Amino acid sequence: MTAASPTSEIAPGPPGAPGSPPDRRERGGRVASTLTHPAVVAVLTWAIVSPVAALLPGLADANPFRQQDAHIPLAIGGVIACAVAALALRGRTAVVSGLAAGLFAAYTVLVMRTALHGTPFAFEGTWSDTGRLSAMATRYTSTWGTSDGIVAGVPAEYPPLFPYLIGKASLLLDVPAWRLLQPAMIIATSAAVVASFCLWVRLVAAPVALAISALTLLAFPAPTKSYELVALAVTVPWLLMTVARPERGKLHWLPAGLIGALLFQWYFAYLVYSAPGVLALAWIVWRAADDRKEYLLHLAKVVGIVAVLSAWFLVPYLGAMLTGGQQVADMWDAPQASDNPLPFLSPTPLGVAQLVGLAGLVLYRRSTWWATPMLLILLGTYAYRVLNMLRWVTTGHTGLYYYADHLITGCLLMAAALTAATAAPQIAARLSRPAPRGAGVATLTALFVFAGFACWSAWMPANRWIPQSDNVALPDFGSSSGFSRTTRQAHVQKLPDLSTPRFAAEAAEAGRRSAMVPVQRIQREVERVYGPGATPRTLSYDEQLYSFLPWKGYVSQMRTAAAAPARFDERYAEVRRLAAVVDARRFAEQSRRTRFGPIDVFVLRYEGTDIIFRALQTTTTARFSPQQFDRSRFIVFENLPNQTFLAIRRPA
Repeated sequence: MTAASPTSEIAPGPPGAPGSPPDRRERGGRVASTLTHPAVVAVLTWAIVSPVAALLPGLADANPFRQQDAHIPLAIGGVIACAVAALALRGRTAVVSGLAAGLFAAYTVLVMRTALHGTPFAFEGTWSDTGRLSAMATRYTSTWGTSDGIVAGVPAEYPPLFPYLIGKASLLLDVPAWRLLQPAMIIATSAAVVASFCLWVRLVAAPVALAISALTLLAFPAPTKSYELVALAVTVPWLLMTVARPERGKLHWLPAGLIGALLFQWYFAYLVYSAPGVLALAWIVWRAADDRKEYLLHLAKVVGIVAVLSAWFLVPYLGAMLTGGQQVADMWDAPQASDNPLPFLSPTPLGVAQLVGLAGLVLYRRSTWWATPMLLILLGTYAYRVLNMLRWVTTGHTGLYYYADHLITGCLLMAAALTAATAAPQIAARLSRPAPRGAGVATLTALFVFAGFACWSAWMPANRWIPQSDNVALPDFGSSSGFSRTTRQAHVQKLPDLSTPRFAAEAAEAGRRSAMVPVQRIQREVERVYGPGATPRTLSYDEQLYSFLPWKGYVSQMRTAAAAPARFDERYAEVRRLAAVVDARRFAEQSRRTRFGPIDVFVLRYEGTDIIFRALQTTTTARFSPQQFDRSRFIVFENLPNQTFLAIRRPA
């Protein structure tokens, strides 16, 4: 017997044995297959390129009000579009589709960061809904439970997850929540593109999923509502893979439930709007199911996970509503209530695309798996809209039916991409000659150039369409356009010390609002009385105060933006009752013991000789007078900026 050679001692075992080269090749193949999956490519590309895109405007010191600088995203985006198109012509369609989705998402980061360079604020600053969103994020820096953003101590009515994550990130990073709102909006808007692609690529071919991701963004390109855009991108494909019968199989109940729970807490409105159609879809699928019990069990498990994981938000809200909640937030006479309910008849590029989508839903309802479910979702959303229009004219409550239009537009645009993908082979088969090579690549490239320009035009504060004024006509893309006004608001928004961002002068030429209470001064004076970190119960005529400070508001300023659990009408009645108490000593005592707790800090505004608290969307004003504030019980400041009056209750 001969001695074994050194190489024989390390010779591999038989194929398939642990550690053998075939086994390693198999594992390597699985890793390579995972890394080249279109969804993984999209996520990795977005995660790697987006930080670079976010840094570029700062490195270039871009002035978004200077035309040359405003075109930076268009120039870079054009180069990327050509490069990706050239790559797509060489093959690997699925991988290139994932790459394109990630790059387009990163492009939106570049556009938004360029538009907001020079200001720490998010789109719209701290005004309107964005100000209330900022207040919610700020509130979640001081509480772990669900809470209204302005009126502390009552549970949230609005889906809490987005501002909750911002608030907790603020604590982790030691950065004020209002400063994190801008990156959060940018991340969420760009993530909507990737989320749409990743979900749809499980249902359809990668190029079709890519087209849908661009069209979904165009359905509602509002960075101020970035969380709603994410929900729009996720809701339809999630419903299709959870309730319908897709060709590639429905999603397992566990991931379906987890996604549903996140979606519900992120923004549940689209689930409510589409509910009539979803119930009809579930009935039809159940009737046709081979195993009806299994299908019902699948839905029950999904709903159960959603309910359990959302209980921290739902249970307190339902409890508050059962004990006297007042629904007033859907009583605003919104201008959107009269928007065109048939967007597919608009003579615009997106209007034509929606008409194609509607035609596809009707024509392919018996021959494709997707047409009937999406048609039911669409019809269910229209049913919600019609029923709540009737409710509005009879009760004054809208149910916010006009926001359902975003789901209608989104559903039709998604259907347009699916229709085109289904019809293209049929049309090509009837042509006398083959379609030109690269026709599909050219079509997708044109779509993304259109989408990229539409986003740039809508978000950039100064461009050839909108030099400096809101009155200049916008290009009508057939979607929500003109969001650049919210960009300019971010540039004139005052900081807590009443200083302004770098390009405020250019932005102010457009007539943007910039008034605000002197937050930093008010905070300093209050902390001198109550100590650092104090969060007194406050009545403030300007809700922006709560965007910066986690103080306990007594009542919000706008009735039709107030949470139902806060019981706005009752709280406002208390404020008006206090205003009528003339005797200073009685006023001090009664303001300490209202139905809803004490008011320790009054931030009011001068109107003539009165100091007032005026709630918007109401017909009455609470009028106080400086004489009501006994100087032995209150510390009073009468000459603060923006006609502000400040009274701080002296500690007992």
